[in-house]
Amino acid sequence: MELLSDSGFVTFASESRAGRRYELEGSVASGERVRLWRGVYLESSVWDAASREDRHLLRLESLRRSRGDGYTFCDESAAVIWGLPLVPSRLESITVLASTDEGGRSRGELVKRASRAPRETEVHRGLVVTTAAQTVVDLARRLPFGEGLGVVDHALRLRVVTPADLDDRLRAFASSRGARRARRTLDHADARSESLLESISRGTLIDLGAPPDDLQKAGVDARGRTFRGDFWWERARLVGECDGRAKYEYEGFTRDRSAGDVLWEEKRREDAVRATGVNVARWGWYEACRPRELARILRAAGLPIAS
Repeated sequence: MELLSDSGFVTFASESRAGRRYELEGSVASGERVRLWRGVYLESSVWDAASREDRHLLRLESLRRSRGDGYTFCDESAAVIWGLPLVPSRLESITVLASTDEGGRSRGELVKRASRAPRETEVHRGLVVTTAAQTVVDLARRLPFGEGLGVVDHALRLRVVTPADLDDRLRAFASSRGARRARRTLDHADARSESLLESISRGTLIDLGAPPDDLQKAGVDARGRTFRGDFWWERARLVGECDGRAKYEYEGFTRDRSAGDVLWEEKRREDAVRATGVNVARWGWYEACRPRELARILRAAGLPIAS
């Protein structure tokens, strides 16, 4: 979502100056508009149609319209501005930079993060924000390993940063809290990862001592059709698929089918893969975030993992 001037925002101040204060109050009471920040309102139709990430962007824009450009967005809010994936719970608060004098005092949904080391900033999508490299390193220092991998993987995949950019920024924070965690995250990053779930799964697999040999590798099933799996373990002859839905990408396969058709085709495809001597392990969010559950699934599929 691009934050445009005609995106449906109005302010209490502008409507009052135009003599439309009571019309504004009436539109809020009727549900035509929603209040996003003090004195800033948005058309409900825009809000209702927005994704979770776009709603966060709309809240950031409403704060900018309410308070001006006095805030620099950082950490989770910066990740949303740069299009980097986060688990939904990370989108509940707005995160901004605070001076060391402020001490990072937060109020309500506005979270202030202080930093003694200077952070690089720029204007992106009309908002003042920490740079992409700064944002990625900041989150790699703070987030759990798998979530941090999701941010770094996606930033590399989108090419908004390079490994050299990240190394440079991390050196500036080498003595800061979380630097060792960030170094580990950067060392394991892989731009081939295609989703946050894949990255979190890979983080759990690395912690289990069972990292995959390859990612997004293509193969040919027993019917001669090309498929692609998220994770591969060559010696165990095992493919790992981490969304529990029809995600194998086959030549000529279309998704314009009923749920029953998709499930049936999914089973046939999986049987065709197994017919080549390759086993398939599948899991979802629940198992990806629980090492014991994921290890159980992989052991059952033939991957040796220590208890």
